[in-house]
Amino acid sequence: MNITKCLIRIVPLLLISQQLLSQTYSWKVKTNYPGVGTAGVSSFSINNKGYFWGGFDSANVTTNEMWEYDNTTNVWTQKAELAIVPCIREICT
Repeated sequence: MNITKCLIRIVPLLLISQQLLSQTYSWKVKTNYPGVGTAGVSSFSINNKGYFWGGFDSANVTTNEMWEYDNTTNVWTQKAELAIVPCIREICT
């Protein structure tokens, strides 16, 4: 392979690498999770919204709160609670 062909392939990669390395990234502060579940919270997402459910409160008792987070509005909305059997963390685990 001659030097011209080699440079034609390498120079664009170097330019792309330089552009990626020069970008800076940072954390953005969002609204805090308002639920009482502080450990063992279940989470999932549907249609670009995040959902947090359950977990254990500071007294290690289960909670059945359901919260929805909308990233576009940065707002948490409490949803209807899901029925669960209450338990104490040490017994259920």
